[in-house]
Amino acid sequence: MLEQLHEQRIPVQAVLDHGTVTKSTARKALSLRASQWELIQQLLPVLRPLTKATTIMCGEMHVGLSFIYPVILNLVEDGVLRVEESDVVAAHNFKNAVRKQLKTRFKLDTEDDLAGSVPIMACILDPRFKDLHFLLENTRVEVKSHLLQLLRDGEADQPAATDGTYDDAPADIDMDNNNGEEPGKKKTRLESDYKELFGPHYASKKVKIANTCPEKVYEYLQMTRIATMNNPLEWWARNEKQFPRLAKLAKSYLAIPATSTPSERVFSLAGNTITRQRSSLHPAHVDALTFLNANQEHRTRIINEEDFGESE
Repeated sequence: MLEQLHEQRIPVQAVLDHGTVTKSTARKALSLRASQWELIQQLLPVLRPLTKATTIMCGEMHVGLSFIYPVILNLVEDGVLRVEESDVVAAHNFKNAVRKQLKTRFKLDTEDDLAGSVPIMACILDPRFKDLHFLLENTRVEVKSHLLQLLRDGEADQPAATDGTYDDAPADIDMDNNNGEEPGKKKTRLESDYKELFGPHYASKKVKIANTCPEKVYEYLQMTRIATMNNPLEWWARNEKQFPRLAKLAKSYLAIPATSTPSERVFSLAGNTITRQRSSLHPAHVDALTFLNANQEHRTRIINEEDFGESE
C-alpha cells in the first residue's frame, strides 16, 4: 500500500491541494511534506523483501516452516537489513530496529536454543535445507544429535505446535491467489523472490553435500540436496520406503504451518458462511461448506454419479 501511495503521490497531492475537493482542515492533516515523501522512497527498498518474506511464509500450498530461519538469517546477515555506510539516517535506524526485533523474537543471538526448536528440526528434515549452512558448525552438530535422539526414542509423533513466536502474521495475505497471473509467470516471479529471500541458501538445482552422521541419518544427509523450488513432500513420498522413520518424522514437522494465517483464513471463511440469515445452520453443514469453500480451487475434475456407485 505504501508503494502504491508513492506511485500515485502526484494525483494524491493534487486532490489534497484542491480546495473544492478537500477541506482546509483535512488538507493540513493529510498532506505530506517533501521530506516525508522522500522518507517513504528511502524505506521502500527495505520493505519490499519483508513483504515478500511475509507473503511466502503465509502461503498454504507449500511447506513454509523450514523457510523461517534461512530467510530471516539471510535478511539479517546478508540481505536488505544489513546496515550499509551509504544508508540515510532513517533507513539506518529502521534496519537496526527491525534487526533487533527479529534477533530477539527468533533468538538469533543464542543459537544454543535453536538446535531443538521446531522450525530448525523442520529445516534438517527438509531436503532443500538439510545441510543447515545458515547455522554455525557447532549448532549443526547439535541439531543432528537432536534428530538422532528423536529417532532413537521413537518420537515420530506429531510435534507440538510453535509457541506463538510465528503466529501473528497478517491473515489477509494469500500467496496462493494467482490474481489472474499466468502459472508460468507466477512461477518465474516466485523463483525470483526465493532467490532474493534465501540468498546464498537458495539452490537452483540439486546439490551434493557431505556429512558425518551414523545410521540412516548419515545416508539421508549424504543424498543430493534438492532445488529450493522443489516440493520436499514429493521427495519424501518417493523416498519413504528407504527412510521410513525419517519420512514419518518429516511429515510430522513439515506439515506445521509457518504462521497461523492459514487457520485464520478458515475462520474468516466460516464467518462469511454463518450470517444472520444462516444462523441456524447445523455445525456439520458449516464444516462441509467451509471445507468446500476452502478447497474449491483445487478441484481436479467434476464429480459424476458414477463416483457414488449405483443408486439403490
